[in-house]
Amino acid sequence: MKILQIVADGNPGGGTTFVLDVLKSLDTPYLLTQENSYALEKVGNIPKMGINFFTSRFDLRIAAKMQKVIRDVKPDLIHVHGGRAAFFLSFCRKTCPVLYTVHGLHGLHQGLKFSRFGERRAMKGATLVNFVSHVEEELALKNNLLKGTNHCVIPHGIDLNTIPPKKEKIPKLIGFMGRLCPQKDPLFMLEIMKILGPEGYRLRVIGGGEYEKVLKSDPYTMVTGKVSRDEGLKLLSEVECVVVPSRWEAFGLILLEAMALEVPIIASNIPPFEEVLSGGTFATLIDKKDPEKYAAAILEGADYTQAAKKHLLEKFSWEQCIRSYHSIFRELKGNYCYNQIK
Repeated sequence: MKILQIVADGNPGGGTTFVLDVLKSLDTPYLLTQENSYALEKVGNIPKMGINFFTSRFDLRIAAKMQKVIRDVKPDLIHVHGGRAAFFLSFCRKTCPVLYTVHGLHGLHQGLKFSRFGERRAMKGATLVNFVSHVEEELALKNNLLKGTNHCVIPHGIDLNTIPPKKEKIPKLIGFMGRLCPQKDPLFMLEIMKILGPEGYRLRVIGGGEYEKVLKSDPYTMVTGKVSRDEGLKLLSEVECVVVPSRWEAFGLILLEAMALEVPIIASNIPPFEEVLSGGTFATLIDKKDPEKYAAAILEGADYTQAAKKHLLEKFSWEQCIRSYHSIFRELKGNYCYNQIK
């Protein structure tokens, strides 16, 4: 089956990581993503196309360029990732089913104007909408985004073949990994380091973004800047613990990566993290954004990594995840062909 994967943001991150892993599992894959992006570099010999998705949120020339790619590729199925790409795809004429995987309703969380309109249109244009957590599915239903559109939930999985070997931890080294943006709240880490820095702790920030300069100015903090996922995971494997103070997430792939690396997790107690970590004690979740509480948790050094690794293998294996997607691909294609014959 010829499947066109579309993701607007080709930078390192959860959505791009997922798309690159899905591409490896397909017999006849194609990729459309941001021009000159990390995803285009990493995808190897798979047929790939790049356009600029980021001229403007309402630049319909982007839809025209996508239409040309669809016309040239003639896919049996389109799998689109993220609201920006799905919104522009809604203006294209399609002759095949469309699966839209929502990697996060970020516009709703941020209160952006026209976000509901954009997501409603994107979802209406899909044959099936898939969410990566029940929390995001409930948010979409609460905001009346689906309007009768078929939808389901498939949580992320993680391919352990992409995870580096377990390494000896560097004492008093704290990790943070992700985009340096308001959603991830990396500046909160500086409040923690005001407490722990004088005690000999150091912070390794793995990632790049708008807060990079501020973080680099902190005497207790080392910032890598933007790195590949492979390099990021190697650096993360050395830390004593990883802190994830996100304000919101759709899922939280970093939790799975930390569990796979057997790195203890200290994170904000937000609904998607509760969903991923349900069924036992696999991490330290903190209700309040209080640096004293985070510092105390780091000093306590609770280690649930063995239970967390077992939880990962049982609930979030890559095999389970990709099997679910392949089943949906076949079902969507089969139903579309049947309806065409009718």
